[in-house]
Amino acid sequence: MARGTEFLLVALGGAAGSCARYLVGLLSTRWLGTGFPWATTIVNVVGSLVIGFLGIVLTEGWKDPRLRLLLMVGFLGGFTTFSSYAIEGVQLWERGRIARSLVFLGGSVLLGFVAVLIGMAAGRAVVVAHPHHVAEGPTPAEEESTSTKSS
Repeated sequence: MARGTEFLLVALGGAAGSCARYLVGLLSTRWLGTGFPWATTIVNVVGSLVIGFLGIVLTEGWKDPRLRLLLMVGFLGGFTTFSSYAIEGVQLWERGRIARSLVFLGGSVLLGFVAVLIGMAAGRAVVVAHPHHVAEGPTPAEEESTSTKSS
């Protein structure tokens, strides 16, 4: 795949992910208010779930590097918001909402971790349920191991 194509896939996915992130921000503010950083929590947990799922499906199942670039690197890169997570945690802290800050920071990490596990389990279930779609060949981790040994 040409580098130009790779960059285009990442850019398109990133633009879509950023727009989706903005929409989650608008809707969460409307529906849940501004007293807690709901948008950041939602996108980070959903992003964790989706990256866990896609990480399995696109590396152990379909092994499509274009979809990995478009969805995992591009879309999820634009959608999830670690920098927003950090600043919003600090802002809660600085406003004297120490407990809320700690719940937000710790809860986001824990929920993200659990969401990745759930996403991976769902991805494995899809790969097992549709074995005829599974590409032959080594996984990216196996390829990395092989290329590291040969250099």
